[in-house]
Amino acid sequence: MFRFFPTVAEEAKAIDDAMRMRGIGFTGFFKNPLAMLEYRLVPMMMSTVKIGEELSVAALTRGLGSPVKRTNLCQIRFGLPDAILSMMVLGAGLGFIFF
Repeated sequence: MFRFFPTVAEEAKAIDDAMRMRGIGFTGFFKNPLAMLEYRLVPMMMSTVKIGEELSVAALTRGLGSPVKRTNLCQIRFGLPDAILSMMVLGAGLGFIFF
């Protein structure tokens, strides 16, 4: 849910930029406030609905609403094989630089 708010702010900025490029500014707000509300509200509603659907699909794809318990939970940490491989890569990199 918290990822949604910055996205909405970004979409509002994009709508403002698009309106500015088309020559629609706040000066028209006093002449026709309903049109200005429509110019801002309709694109904002359409983009937020689309973003909400995309986030919902992403959550369902990850299985966040599933009643079945996840089977792929495991502890991942930096172990001895990782340390050995890191030292080998570091040694090869240093050898390549100095020789």
